[in-house]
Amino acid sequence: MKNYFLKFLILTLIFLVFSCKRDYNNPYDSRTDSSNWAPDNLDVTIEGNNQVRITWSQNEERIDGFILENDNNPSSNPVFINKNLRTYIDNSLFNIQNCGVQFNYTLKAYAGENYSDGIIYENCLPSLLPLIATNTVSNITLNSALCGGNVTNSGSSTVTSKGICWSTSPNPTNNNVNFMTVSGYGTGPFTSNLTNLISNTIYYVRAYATNSFGTSYGNEVSFTTQNLFSPILTTVAISNISPNSVQTGGNITDDGGAAITQRGVCWSTSPNPTNSNVNFMTIDGSGSGNFISNVNNLNPNTTFYLRAYATNSVGTSYGNEVSFTTQSLSIPTIITSVASNISTSSIQSGGNIINDGGAYISTRGVCWSTSPNPTNSNVNYVTINGTGTGTFISNVNNLNPSTTYYLRAYATNSLGTAYGNEISFNTQSLSTPSLSTATISNISSNSVQSGGNITSDGGATISQKGVCWSTSPNPTNSNVNFMTIDGTGTGNFISNVTNLNPNTTYYLRAYATNSIGTAYGNEVSFTTLCNLPVVNTVSVNASYHSTHPTLGDFYNLNMCGVVTNEGTSPISQVIITYCNSPPCGGGSPPGGYPGLNNNFCMSPLQQGTGTYQIQASATNACGTSYGSVLTITF
Repeated sequence: MKNYFLKFLILTLIFLVFSCKRDYNNPYDSRTDSSNWAPDNLDVTIEGNNQVRITWSQNEERIDGFILENDNNPSSNPVFINKNLRTYIDNSLFNIQNCGVQFNYTLKAYAGENYSDGIIYENCLPSLLPLIATNTVSNITLNSALCGGNVTNSGSSTVTSKGICWSTSPNPTNNNVNFMTVSGYGTGPFTSNLTNLISNTIYYVRAYATNSFGTSYGNEVSFTTQNLFSPILTTVAISNISPNSVQTGGNITDDGGAAITQRGVCWSTSPNPTNSNVNFMTIDGSGSGNFISNVNNLNPNTTFYLRAYATNSVGTSYGNEVSFTTQSLSIPTIITSVASNISTSSIQSGGNIINDGGAYISTRGVCWSTSPNPTNSNVNYVTINGTGTGTFISNVNNLNPSTTYYLRAYATNSLGTAYGNEISFNTQSLSTPSLSTATISNISSNSVQSGGNITSDGGATISQKGVCWSTSPNPTNSNVNFMTIDGTGTGNFISNVTNLNPNTTYYLRAYATNSIGTAYGNEVSFTTLCNLPVVNTVSVNASYHSTHPTLGDFYNLNMCGVVTNEGTSPISQVIITYCNSPPCGGGSPPGGYPGLNNNFCMSPLQQGTGTYQIQASATNACGTSYGSVLTITF
């Protein structure tokens, strides 16, 4: 009995040992196979510039979470993710490749101190949204700056708009049109001007790019605009000193960052003048840069002190001080200009007032007569050419041809009228016009283009101009059917010559008519074009017709041609030539010309079999042209 019990006990222990082998399937047990509880289906989707969505699946719920590593950036720290999540948004910097964006991730699950096997994602993906970087900001002023960006990848559709957006708060967008630029489209670098900024203000800037999937933004940069100050300017040297006026001005080299609302000069008989007295200052507009100031109502023979001034929202600044002494009074000093552009009825002259005598020049001009020493007492023989000193131009009209005239410049101030030196001139005599014929161009079968250039009207108005032509040399405008009428007046003109015959030599001259007569330009000759028709042999086939008891087989030989261009004259004849023993000669008309781009055909009966060569031809006044040769065997 005792031996039996011992044997039973031993057998029971052996059964328990072999029947209770453990199956390790708990992630918290280090003996569990790490591949059994690893995540699965790791995938990446690009959602924006430097933003991707990472998704995965996980069947084992007995874990503490996930660990995500960015293998593109080994120096970055692993990301720990809640165990209940199956998605993660990554905003790392990604490697841009020719294929798109390169992604390399490893994902593991962890439970306590145990880690599952890692699953790996390695792929290069095209981005849906564009990829863009923001440049640094440069050329910073009080109210403007220069920035830009670079679209390195257009994403999954064409970039339709790119530019810069800015704000006084971080993360600006292009939702406000007052704080954005549009700087083109497509990929590549671009530059944008940021304007209408506020001085001494911090701005945040991002480049943006838009395609059909949306808008992406580059990295954010910030800058501070400059601060405001009063203007910086200099005073212009004094010029045109008279007894009661001078000319000066200023140059505002920096507006201080605020708009120049008023500028001018101020003066006094004491040093350091200011613009506090409106009777001793000018107001010469606004804005920076150079400006001119005319100072009037001064006392003669008096020393004055003067400074330019400029005002912005910060205050008023003054330029360097200059001093001057006004002149005493006299009548003007004037020089008469030489006569030029002399014609039959007009000339051009003028004068130069080198000194106004200390008083304002109220009238100036020239006066003339057929007698020496003319004056400005006769209004029919005088010009009025403005006021003030300096040079002026006078156009003298309504003169008689072939006449001698005497002329002097004059200038008037409050003390009287002064005259310049006297000159004399002879007006020209009347003549026929002077002209040349333009070269021939745009030659066709029935038209050309020419014209002329009338360099002188001969002293009388050009009443008619054009070209005339003939098949004989030296054409004239006596035949209205062979001339053009192309307006009046001098200068260049264009003539379109039409209704010509093809393949004909013509002679052509420009003409111009005034009250003296008609003049002709140089003769040119040309030959109109003559173009052959364009014809093609378009189809050839043979159809069985019948069998003759003694002659054998007969075939219908079907042949067609077509005229695609009639040339420069109507088609007089079309022919289809065919033969079975080249060279072929003669030919047969197909029954008339059916018109442009319409097939003309023949279908003669042919006995027996053989090889035939077929060719279409067409004839106009210029000659005969031929289509290609087609071959058929039946």
